[in-house]
Amino acid sequence: MIKTLNINATIDIPPDHVLITRVEYEEMRESDQIGRWWTLDKVLDRTNRKRDWFKLNILDNPKYRRVIDVNNGGFVKYPKGGGDSYLFLATKTMQFLEDNFTNILKNQEVEKDKKEETKK
Repeated sequence: MIKTLNINATIDIPPDHVLITRVEYEEMRESDQIGRWWTLDKVLDRTNRKRDWFKLNILDNPKYRRVIDVNNGGFVKYPKGGGDSYLFLATKTMQFLEDNFTNILKNQEVEKDKKEETKK
């Protein structure tokens, strides 16, 4: 037979700390990103992908570009040449990557398979 022991404990929280729920914490983290713009390097850092991979599988993929390009109402500003660079709206980028994680990686496998077939 399992015995249960109930214990009441008092934990002092230092005055420079606060105790919040996980939901509140996540909402605060997300709201911190509202209005932030990321560079391509920031996105690459967060996704742990290399530039060539990210461009091939997401940025230059017509399926995704139709959705993410600001010229189509999306959240990625593509460079127009010269010293111009990509800009990403942080919250929309995070949500897109979350929502499309499986499809992006499935597409990656297709691209890898195409390259292997070309070598044969």
